[in-house]
Amino acid sequence: MPKYDLSPAAAHGRLVYLLGPGNIFKDRMDQATRQIARVLNDYSEDDCLLAVGDPVAIAAAVMIAGKRTGGFVRLLKWDRLSGSYECFRVNSNVAA
Repeated sequence: MPKYDLSPAAAHGRLVYLLGPGNIFKDRMDQATRQIARVLNDYSEDDCLLAVGDPVAIAAAVMIAGKRTGGFVRLLKWDRLSGSYECFRVNSNVAA
């Protein structure tokens, strides 16, 4: 039984899990980063990330996704008032 019902996020596209459940340990960081990169191999500006789980894995996923798109990443954020996810586009180039 999943901890969270992520099905409302499917309104933004197919859900693809980057890693299995659990934390990333320091001695496994490179392995986890390679796994995330493999899954995000076809990531484009049209795709969204749903940040759930280990903060280190989330940071790695955002960094890898941004590298693939020239600094643009779309993230889903839960809006409890509407009961749905909103998509936020982040442009890391504006911080340069």
